[in-house]
Order: sequence, then structure tokens, then C-alpha cells
Amino acid sequence: MPEFVTPFRACELCSHATVRAGRLLCDSPAVRLTGHPEALDVARAATGSCGPNARHLDMPGWH
Repeated sequence: MPEFVTPFRACELCSHATVRAGRLLCDSPAVRLTGHPEALDVARAATGSCGPNARHLDMPGWH
């Protein structure tokens, strides 16, 4: 995956991050219910699927 710089550093490191059309998107299980990956700012919005506290954050080292 190419290196991306976003305001959502935790998302950059999350195992649910995916790249589509040169953009880093969220593809967490909660987002999959919508049928497609979401932009990070949408997923991390106050009413977004992950919320501002990144409740679906999953780091590879946590397994």
C-alpha cells in the first residue's frame, strides 16, 4: 500500500483501511453494511460508522 497522509493517523494504520482509486478508505465491518468502503472523514464523523473515537479500529499487532 502506498503511503498516505491523512488527518486520521489511526485509520492509516488500521487493518480496515483499503485503497481505491488512489484514496485511503474505511472498509470496517460496520462500513460493509453500507455496501462499499467510505471516505475516512465520513466514517470518522460524529455520526459516522466508526465515529470520532475510532470504535472499530483494528491494528495488526493486536491479534
